[in-house]
Amino acid sequence: MFLPYWEGESTAGPLDKFRRISEIFGKQKEAEQWIAEYEKKVAKARIKIDGIIKDGETVSIVQVANKSIYVLAAKGGNYGSPTIYQMLQLPPTKKAMNMKEGFENISLEVLPEYMGDHIFVYGSEDEGANQILHSELWKGLPAVKKGQVYMYGSFSDKGDEFVMEDPYSLELQLDTIVNLLLAHKR
Repeated sequence: MFLPYWEGESTAGPLDKFRRISEIFGKQKEAEQWIAEYEKKVAKARIKIDGIIKDGETVSIVQVANKSIYVLAAKGGNYGSPTIYQMLQLPPTKKAMNMKEGFENISLEVLPEYMGDHIFVYGSEDEGANQILHSELWKGLPAVKKGQVYMYGSFSDKGDEFVMEDPYSLELQLDTIVNLLLAHKR
């Protein structure tokens, strides 16, 4: 059995994928019940984090690993970007909105052009990632200076719920992102 993962050039959203899988197994009713409950949780989560990202501010998501930097797109990205951008409706930068693919691989030099007022960093604590996160260029970013950086993924000790997009992982992602933002609330 083949489950189409890619739709055209961009990845389908996790809820669309979940719906498609539920149809194959004849479990649409159960899937819709879960989606309805999940959407209620998302609505509550939005209320909890309201005001942390101020009007007019934008959010970026970067993945750092080895010595590579990937900026995730507003649509079709992964590693929690559907949770951040679609579910929680946090505002992406213009660059993120204009990406054709789900991500762009960029050099450290152009990083400032891609970064919003708040930065979510998905990554691993390897030597290459640390070089990026300890560079003068990174430290000079306005979001970094203001302490509006949120580390998640392999940086946490709970394993990594951001690789998968199953219902259980989506709920964990939601909790993780909300808790990260609440921890930074002033």
